[in-house]
Order: sequence, then structure tokens, then C-alpha cells
Amino acid sequence: MAVLKVTFTKTSRDNLAQALWVLNWVSVITGLVLFSLGIFLKVEIQKRRELMTDEIHSVPNMLITVGLAACGINYLGGKICYDCVDADKFLYWKLLMLPYIICTFFFTFCILVGALMCYTMRRDLETALFSGLRDAMRYYKDTDMPGRCYIKQSLDLLQMQFQCCGNDGFRDWFHIQWVSNQYLDMTSSEVMDRQRSNVEGKYLLDGVPFSCCNLYSPRPCIQHHLTNSSAHYNYDDQTEELNLNQKGCRHALLDYYTHIMQSIGFIVLIIWLFELAVLTGVRYLQTSMENVLKLGNPECESEGWILENSIAETARYNFNIIKNLGKCYQVDDDPNIDVPSSGGNVPTRQIPVIIRLESRLLHLVNKDKGLLDRNTAKNIGLFPSAGRSSGLRHGEAASLSLATLAAGAEDNTRKELLQALNLAPMERDGEPERIPTLLQQMKEAVVQTLATALFISKQVQVESSFSSQVKKFYSADLKSVEFSNEQATKASISEYVTANTGNKIREVLDNVNAQNQLMLISAAYFTGQWKLPFNSSFTQEERFYADKYHIIQVPMMIRSDKYYLAYDPALKVGILKLPCADGTAMLLLLPDEDVDYTSVDEALTAEVFLGWVAKLKKTKLEVQIPRFSVEYSFSLMKSLPSLGFTKFEDSSADLSGISKTSELKLSEALQKVLVEVDEQGGSAAPSSSSIFMDTLPPRLTFNRPFLFLVYHEATKSLLHMGRVIDPTKK
Repeated sequence: MAVLKVTFTKTSRDNLAQALWVLNWVSVITGLVLFSLGIFLKVEIQKRRELMTDEIHSVPNMLITVGLAACGINYLGGKICYDCVDADKFLYWKLLMLPYIICTFFFTFCILVGALMCYTMRRDLETALFSGLRDAMRYYKDTDMPGRCYIKQSLDLLQMQFQCCGNDGFRDWFHIQWVSNQYLDMTSSEVMDRQRSNVEGKYLLDGVPFSCCNLYSPRPCIQHHLTNSSAHYNYDDQTEELNLNQKGCRHALLDYYTHIMQSIGFIVLIIWLFELAVLTGVRYLQTSMENVLKLGNPECESEGWILENSIAETARYNFNIIKNLGKCYQVDDDPNIDVPSSGGNVPTRQIPVIIRLESRLLHLVNKDKGLLDRNTAKNIGLFPSAGRSSGLRHGEAASLSLATLAAGAEDNTRKELLQALNLAPMERDGEPERIPTLLQQMKEAVVQTLATALFISKQVQVESSFSSQVKKFYSADLKSVEFSNEQATKASISEYVTANTGNKIREVLDNVNAQNQLMLISAAYFTGQWKLPFNSSFTQEERFYADKYHIIQVPMMIRSDKYYLAYDPALKVGILKLPCADGTAMLLLLPDEDVDYTSVDEALTAEVFLGWVAKLKKTKLEVQIPRFSVEYSFSLMKSLPSLGFTKFEDSSADLSGISKTSELKLSEALQKVLVEVDEQGGSAAPSSSSIFMDTLPPRLTFNRPFLFLVYHEATKSLLHMGRVIDPTKK
């Protein structure tokens, strides 16, 4: 629950912004006042620095510093508040507002500390004055000694100005020799007797310097033989206050400085209250304007608050951050960090499959240098536009599904379909099982759930050879349905997809046409496991800037480690590689703040993609990525014409390999893919070998729309591609 929540209208927000603009300029003046008070106090202390043993400059230095800071901070605050009248101008400051408020809070706290220091300075000042005055009285006689010749003058002026004498009183002069030996008659027996009577050989008198005399005494000042009443006519040493100042100089100076510091402290406290009020107003303005951006309507009402959550929740949240500070900067202590571990993160049963698949596919790539580029280009060609919302697009999964139809196609239809899918270079005469075997190994090598089924009308008689081949090599199912019963067919399709994707994907299509004969339904669920999993205990709510007017809170994962990173200056996009334990990897593409993510999407080609992969370089990096789940479905039939295959679209495809008893036509080919990104990237176990980083690495935060590519590292085959606009939505 928000603390001190207030509702603001458009008018009240504007009035608040204008008032804060004026108050910030007033705060600039208060900053000058603080600066002036610090200078004044520093000068007053400096006047009598020779009478103090310690440097008492912490308070004036604090006031001077916060005064200068007040001028700068409040000048910036005035500019921010002035621009906050316009929601569009506020966008330029929104990222700076929270750091500004935090800095201003600590600055305001420093003002309070300065005020309290003014009231607590007395004790340090008293200690410094006691030692300083004691030493000054000892050096009073050293008028001919360099560095001390001015002490007598300073002390005499002090005693006359403040009408004081000695440190605690005039009797302090009785215990020191304040007359220089050069002014003593060493031939005098009286002088010699006095020196001999003192253990240290000092000439001590029961007298004081002339500056101790009371200016308001009616009697001429008596300086010597103060304790001998018979030495003076009509004199009683018990009433010597008529002649001498009774107050000690330490107490006189202490009272003087205490009065100054209490006055300054009171003024600083008033300024602190004023600055606190301005800071509170700025906080209300910031939160209300950010809520305006979330609502997307600059004219609407919005709420502002001091704390978004209760004090206890806020304290607990920040305590957890402090408690976990440093743990998020752990990296694997492994010199071969890019070599897949043989530990529990990599299923041992899949390693031979990956090696066998990579060697066979790489053999084909090396034999045909253009195959890699064509395969990547084909996959990108299968990606339709995802619109302005979060969307997923996919390539190799689509190839695996469409290749199922190639098994039932004949003559030119099969040839053209394989050519469109870029599978023709893999075909060999006398090896009909070559392509399906390679595709099956590709499916097994990549940790993703791929469910493919052909739903055929019950009136169609399917060739037994096709049924066995599809099941054996493509892991696809054949389902006979009654398309005329639309609801039952839709339920059957949904039930199949749900059961074969572990309840991850439920709905594939909205309706079924009763005239359908054949439908290809495919569902893929990517479950890659990170090589470098994130620690879920460090995941916390952070801001994500979906667009110009919408800011949302998302669970943001964090990890510091050695990552592969690149930057494309032409497209102004950063590229981060997150390797998976199954031989796949995910590229995250973060456009610069002034770049529309759609421009990166439109510029993506096989050449661009392969160029990014080639540029990747390892670096220490702190990565912040939101948890997200992207789900998207599209028609594979509508994507094929862009690859040069139109026979499904014009119903001229020869599918006699599926059924020879009827002229079979493909009604629809749909695919739905779900990619979920969380701390583990699937069911991987967290890494156990880690060390603390010696320095804080640079940070890359995905807090605005970005794109991602999932690809097979050995063959550079794209598996999935998507964009994340709002991580809270699929």
C-alpha cells in the first residue's frame, strides 16, 4: 500500500510543477545563505586559530559544501520541474528523476547533519580552547622568538575585548612565568630567591598582565602582589574583582562561539525543513507524472505518493538488496567457461546425437559453402511480421513440420517444396531416408518439444507407406477427424497439442472449416537450458519502458559473468549471446534508445545475422534480463510463397503420396510456438562453482523492447525469432 497517496488532476499537477519551479529557485538562494554562513563561521574561527590546538573547521566546511550543492541541485530541480508541466518534456527527465530525488534526499540529510553539528560542536571547541589558551599563556613571554612573537599581542587583545583573564580565571597566571628573563635583574636577590624556590627554576609572580585589568574599576589597576593585602594601601585581596576581570577567556570564547553556532544551527534547521518540503513536492510530482505515462493520457487524473509500498515492505526490500549485495557478481571459476561441462547440466544421452548431427551437417556445409547462408536466409524468410506487439517467429521448427508434407508429395511438388525449404542439397539418389534422418536428429539435438500432426478427413484413405514413414522419420502423427463436426475437431486438435506439449500450449486455432480435407498442425515449446543460469533469489521487480507512455514493473533477472557481446554501429543495436547447454544459443538484440526496434527487424538478413555471430567477443558483464514468455502462431502456407512455393496456395500441389484415392488438398498449415525465458532457461540446475568479481563489471539492462534469436550454434540454423515489447504478456 502506497504511503501518503494523493490524487492529482492535470491542473493540480501543473500548479505543483510551477510552484516547485519557484521554490527551487528560492532554494538556490538558501544555498547561497548556507554558503555565506559557512564562510562567516570559518572566518570567525580563523581569527583566533593561534588560540586553538585543533582545527575546528568541520562545521563551516560542511555548510560551505552543502551550500554549493544546494545551488547546483536546486538549479537542476528548477529546470526539471519547469519541464514537468509538459508530459512530453518529462520523458527527457524520467530516467534522471529517481536518481535526482535520491541524491537530493542525501543532500537534505547532510543539511540536517550540518544543523546538528552546530549544536554539538561546543565540546570539541572547549577542548581545543583549553589546550590552545594554556599554550598561548606559556608562550606569552616569548616576544623575541620567531613564530611566537605575536602571541602576547593576540592574548592581550583577547583579554581586553572579551573582558576575561587567563584560561579559567586570573589565578592561572600565577602558575606560569609570563615575564621574559631578559626583563629580569638576575643580580637581584629577590629574583634569584624566587627562581630557586621553584622546582623548574621559573620566576613566578602573584601578578597578571595589564590586559586583565577591569576597565570599569574605579581604582587604578593593581597587577602585582595580588594576594598580599598589605602591599597596597586600602586594598583587600578578597575583593580584587574590582580590579581584574574574573571570567576565564575559555568560557568567554566558548559563550561567544556557542551563540554564533546556535544561531546558525537554527537557520540551517529552517532551511532543512524548507528543502524537505521541496523534496516531498518533487517526489509527488515524479510519481504522479510516471503514472500519467502508464495511463497514456496526459489529461487524466493520476496518483502520487511518497513510497510506493509500506515503510516495512520498502525497508525489507532494500534490506534484501543490501544482504545479497555482491552475490550477484559471481562467475564460474573455470578457464574453459565456453566448453560444455560434463556435469549434470548436459544430459549425457544427447551428447552423441549432437556430435553426430553436427559432423554430418557441417560436412554438408563445407561441401556447399552457400548452404549455410541459404539455410539461414530460408529461416528468416519463414518469419512473418509480428506487428507492434510481442511476437515470435520461427524457422527450423517450421522446416521440420513442412518437411512432413514433402514425404507425401510427388514429382515437382516434392522437388519444389524441398527447394523452398533449402533441403534439396541434402537429397541423394538411392537414399530416400537421408533428409528425414537428418531432420529427426536435428529435432532430437535441440531441447524443444515439437508436436506435429496431420489431421485428415475420415473420408480420405491414407497410404500405409506414408503413415509408417511419417511416424518413423518425422515423429509426426496422423489423426482422422470429422471436419463436418467443427467443435469436436477443434477439441481433438487442442487435446493433442496440450498433451504433447506438457500443457504448455493449449489453443492453436480458433475455428475449423467443415470443407477441410487436410490440416498440418505443429506446436513447439523451447526448453533450452542456460549454461550460465540466473539465481532466482536475485530476481527483483524493475521498470520496463514498453513505449513512450507506458512503464511496467517486471521481474528482472540478474547475473554477472563472462558473456559474448557485440555492437552493430550501422543498426545501432547491441547483441548479447546466452549459450544453452544443448548446443543452441539465444541472441538478445537491444536497439539504442533512439532506435525503433522494427528497423532492426526489417534489416535482418542472413548476412547480418552471421555478421553478428562473427563479431561476438567475450567480456565481463552484468546482465539484467526480464523473465518473459512469448507465444505466437501463424500460417505456414502464407509464408511459403515468399520462398517461391505457391502450389499449396493455388491448390495445384500433388499429394498423392498421402492418398491416391482422392484429389487431396492442404486446407491449412498452422504452427504455434512458445518460448519461455526464466532463471534456469528450463529445468537446468544452478551452477555451483563461482567466485566474486574483483571489480564491478559494466551493466547491460534489457529494460525496453528488444528482439531475440534462437539458433543452433554448429550449423547457424535459426530455430526461433521474436520480439519482446511487454514481458508481462505472451
